[in-house]
Amino acid sequence: MAETPAPPAPPAAPGAPTNGGAAPSLQILGQYIKDLSFESPAAPQAQPPTGQPRFEIAVNVGARKLEDGIYAAEQTISVKAELEGQVLFNLELVYGGVFKVQNVLEERLYPLLMIDCQQLLFPFSRQTISSTIQNGGFPPILLQPVDFVALFRKNHPPKPAAEPVTETAAAGPAPGGKRQDKLN
Repeated sequence: MAETPAPPAPPAAPGAPTNGGAAPSLQILGQYIKDLSFESPAAPQAQPPTGQPRFEIAVNVGARKLEDGIYAAEQTISVKAELEGQVLFNLELVYGGVFKVQNVLEERLYPLLMIDCQQLLFPFSRQTISSTIQNGGFPPILLQPVDFVALFRKNHPPKPAAEPVTETAAAGPAPGGKRQDKLN
């Protein structure tokens, strides 16, 4: 009886250990509001606004190691609304999460914290911002999704490939009387 060969193993996922180790895992241990500030300097005269406000929105992300395998990822989101030169409200939220990361290659860890963890946190940040603005007496706003991959690439552009070195310099005779050249 002939044996049927086993199908080839599927390729490893990006960031997966290739040494036969355990699969990578990411677990959310908790979420928190580190800072929440809402100011409405013109209240109550600015409520509700009678025109279309101009919004300024800024998003910053960060992460830090708390202990082996445990990391905190945070996002700072600022929303400012102005109408005819008057500030309607100014909101700043620092929202974070504590993550347990296991079996992730070192070169994949930083992008994981700055992209994947941020994507997991954003819906909760967006909801907190929307309800805070509504509780401040303004119509709620729903922030559009943030492209954390593009944000990461903007802040960490790929390093250009090393240009080939074309010059050589004589190193002098090598042992045995042969000449050896080195690349600079």
